[in-house]
Amino acid sequence: MTEQMSEVQMQAILSQTAKEFTEAKTFNNWLPPVGLWDFILVSVDRGIKTDNNSSYAYWSVTGRVMSESSPEIDGKEFSLFLSTKALGTLKSAVSVLAGSPINDIQQVDGIITQNIGSMARLKVTQSKSKKNGNTYTNADIVEVLERQQATPTATA
Repeated sequence: MTEQMSEVQMQAILSQTAKEFTEAKTFNNWLPPVGLWDFILVSVDRGIKTDNNSSYAYWSVTGRVMSESSPEIDGKEFSLFLSTKALGTLKSAVSVLAGSPINDIQQVDGIITQNIGSMARLKVTQSKSKKNGNTYTNADIVEVLERQQATPTATA
């Protein structure tokens, strides 16, 4: 279930996970073909989701690949899902977007939305689970190439 979110609700959810976020280990798993891809952060859809009576904040970041050398993927859009359910993943992405380590979860929403319009680099890899043998695609934002100071167009 997804519900509309007020700023007060967002801050309350972020406050609930502040300690865990500060202590979270940094890691990412996420998606285009394997390789390094430059992309523009096009938009962010954000809100609160509820699963099994537990609420969490989320950001669905839309990126657009910018690759003249790969016309088959140039301009193609993809989504990265970040949430307070995966604090290490969230912390990794936000720290890269900020340009330095972030330990204050209250900064997360602003950092993500302020980077709309920025050009960044995505590293896509694949890994095989030793546990179940499945292959997973992992996508990590590894660098911000050009920061955009545009007015955020996040949706709640």
